[in-house]
Amino acid sequence: MKVLFMTGFPGFLATRILERILPSFEGAYLLVEERFLERAEGEVKKRGWNVSLMPGDITKEGLGIKAGIAKEITHAFHLAAVYNLAVKRDLAYRVNVLGTRNVLDFLEGASSLRSFVYFSTAYVSGWRKGEIGEEELEDQGFKNWYEWSKFHAEVLVRERMEEIPTIIIRPGIVVGNSRTGEIPKFDGPYYMMRLFSITGKIPLPYLGKENAPVNLVPWDFVVDAVADLWQREEAIGKTFHLTDPAPKGSRELYRLFHRLIKGKEPGFTVPLWTVKAGLSLPLVAKFLKIPKQILPYLYHPQKFLTENASEFLHKRGIKPPPIEEYAPVLVEFFLKNRKKIEFVL
Repeated sequence: MKVLFMTGFPGFLATRILERILPSFEGAYLLVEERFLERAEGEVKKRGWNVSLMPGDITKEGLGIKAGIAKEITHAFHLAAVYNLAVKRDLAYRVNVLGTRNVLDFLEGASSLRSFVYFSTAYVSGWRKGEIGEEELEDQGFKNWYEWSKFHAEVLVRERMEEIPTIIIRPGIVVGNSRTGEIPKFDGPYYMMRLFSITGKIPLPYLGKENAPVNLVPWDFVVDAVADLWQREEAIGKTFHLTDPAPKGSRELYRLFHRLIKGKEPGFTVPLWTVKAGLSLPLVAKFLKIPKQILPYLYHPQKFLTENASEFLHKRGIKPPPIEEYAPVLVEFFLKNRKKIEFVL
């Protein structure tokens, strides 16, 4: 008998993963924050799922639920986290680090556990430069408290991997569905799209000469990958970069989205320091809805190696499509929904 335990529901990615894997389970416990309980009940009712919603909190010891449940669990997924580049240190530590520790402590009592899928991020790499392997985890400083907290959370996970059979997932910057463009919130490259959309047809300048790789992946690829990996025993103990093996540079992406929205090439180039100075002014950042924390991802050179992902996923046809193939549907969805969907600030 397979029994699932998951945190992060009714979040978008957790819900989409559940849609794929739930038929494989005879039972499921979904840990839900009290404030999201009504929404979770609505999602479950809409889909006709037979699951147990468990009001709880990852920031509490024991997660605020009955410890005896752990003995029934055969597979666990931990997605609950604060995903925000501008998050403050205390909140990031409490949710992402202590929350992960509490989940690990809870799973110590899961005597029937066969696999634990932990959602990290490729950007635990922080300020590291160059090629970064999937099994590497080195502290060379971080661009923001989000990266810092996810790094320290993954350290905790790795310390317990001999006792807890773990699969670590490190996605890149997750964007909309590669076929429909659907996404529940706007961040990452959508800040760029907004800038282009509010400035009419006038060409904008490039933001610096840098062309650092920017790793975008559509969420349907992430779901496909996780739906494949969670049940593969040979994946246990491994880390997977769910990233684009051939990412476009920031300047190339800027040109791509500029052309799709404005119908023309960008103009001249302005120094990056002027953009940094502008976004450091709160009123400018608030008007443009572009947090200054996004800038390092445009110029910091990192390439995420995908040896494990290639062996386990790419060879089986589970691979992100090139961004130029699905960028038009991302832009179309954004333009249709920019006034209805919130930006993460």
